[in-house]
Amino acid sequence: MNELLKQLHDIHGLYSISIWPLALIWWIIIALFVGIVSFIIYKHISRKIRRASWRQEALNQLNQIEINLVDDNDKQVVSQLSELLKRIVLMDNPRDKCASLVGYDWINWLEQNDPKKFKWGQLGTILGEEIYAPPGKKYSKAEILPVIEAVRGWIL
Repeated sequence: MNELLKQLHDIHGLYSISIWPLALIWWIIIALFVGIVSFIIYKHISRKIRRASWRQEALNQLNQIEINLVDDNDKQVVSQLSELLKRIVLMDNPRDKCASLVGYDWINWLEQNDPKKFKWGQLGTILGEEIYAPPGKKYSKAEILPVIEAVRGWIL
């Protein structure tokens, strides 16, 4: 038996298997991984750009409303503010929660959900009154400017 064992020799010519070049399946896995990560990054960036774009547009509209504020178009400015604020709120909140609100229900909802805790019940009632106000009703700049700043708070 020792004689048979002496006849055994090491196997020569087999080299260790290298990691490079990678097998085709590894290249497919790497390509899928890079593709999925790229897609996730693209969606994240495009969502941020989309969110920023409506905010910038709303801010531009608000600045235009503020520039156009003169004594004889105060009711129109309040109406535009109310409409702009509604569109801003609908961008971040479910439609069924706030889209149908008008008047003082709208003011109460704003008071409860305002991120900057603006006193809508005290200073923002012009938005609730505007829809029901008589044709001759006038609003002063002192009443409108705090509301403009509060709307700016919703944008930013």
